[in-house]
Amino acid sequence: MTGFVRQVFPLLRMGLEALPLRMGASSVVVIGVAGVVAVLVTMLAVAAGLDKSLKGTGRDDNVLVMSSGSESEMGSAISRETFETIAVTPQVARDAQGQPIASAEIVTVFPAKFLASMADGNVNLRGVGKPGLTIHSNIRITAGRMFQPGLRELVVGAGLVRMFHGFKVGDQVRIGNGSWTVVGHYTSSSIHDSEVLGDADTLQSALEMGTYVNAVYVRLKSASDAQGFRDELLRNPNLHVVTHIESEYFEAQSKDLSEALRMAAHTIGAIMALGALFGAVHSLYISADSRKVEMATLRAFGFRTDSITVAFVMEAALLSLLGGCLGAALAYALFNGYVASTINAGLSQLVFELSVSWRLVLTGILWACAIGLLGALVPAIRAARQPVAVALRA
Repeated sequence: MTGFVRQVFPLLRMGLEALPLRMGASSVVVIGVAGVVAVLVTMLAVAAGLDKSLKGTGRDDNVLVMSSGSESEMGSAISRETFETIAVTPQVARDAQGQPIASAEIVTVFPAKFLASMADGNVNLRGVGKPGLTIHSNIRITAGRMFQPGLRELVVGAGLVRMFHGFKVGDQVRIGNGSWTVVGHYTSSSIHDSEVLGDADTLQSALEMGTYVNAVYVRLKSASDAQGFRDELLRNPNLHVVTHIESEYFEAQSKDLSEALRMAAHTIGAIMALGALFGAVHSLYISADSRKVEMATLRAFGFRTDSITVAFVMEAALLSLLGGCLGAALAYALFNGYVASTINAGLSQLVFELSVSWRLVLTGILWACAIGLLGALVPAIRAARQPVAVALRA
């Protein structure tokens, strides 16, 4: 065992020093693996960014109330009478003036143009009142100011500002039966970065929605009051509503899409990895074949077959590791923080940032090492075991 280890590293060093002489075959391995890792990491970053946006939305002591049978806020309809009953439920927290912290909200969409292509898209519009700004407490104004109740004013999420045309501070936006002024930009590190916010009562009038709203958000006295709040509403025969803890609701909204994205990432990555594997095997076969005399000479000088095989495989793994690091670096440089959008049932146009974490980078590098090890194993064994006399005659 000691002799085996003593031989492997000198052989590996010799192989690495000779890499400039085999630049063509080595480049094929590095570039092929880099492409696989770049695509894999980027697609996984899409799922990670979506998760980060949706899982960062909501608090455990906030509850979303929708009408029975509704799967999303836009598909829900709650009357003002129902809202008033919900607001006075004992579990609902109250502000310093003794008013319930409950927000009747409008949720709809309106058309907008993408900045890059001027193609049509949909933008989420949320009408909130003063209690709503308390409930959605992670909203922070970054430019301009907050809208004033009773006026046709809007504030726009950071994601939309970077993705869509016509949302600079001072721009006029057409909604319903009139124009609205963009008076501010905000950030929230949540799904609300994909929304335009305005005063609920003013929007309700402009959109001619009558006395109905789409959803009700309430702040509970404590997160532990969620079940009691739900039971209290269920005991009222005049209410036909369902409740969701806010954080759990938005996490569930992202689950199916993010899982589909992860599956697609691994499937496409596996297909590309298979192609890169065949490319690596082909290149390594050529490399091993061109080094038959070298390997035979080494064996004639007393180097063990298994030492030569392991050194060759380690050399290929290091080339793949280089390709993996290159692919991961490209994915990070080009796509970390990149703003993307998607259409998801119930969420309409969702804008989020891709997130290339160190965990995803490590995943890509592990894939790269696996490709190198699998690709090199067979050609290394074949070349190293070829009879010395046959290899030297070749």
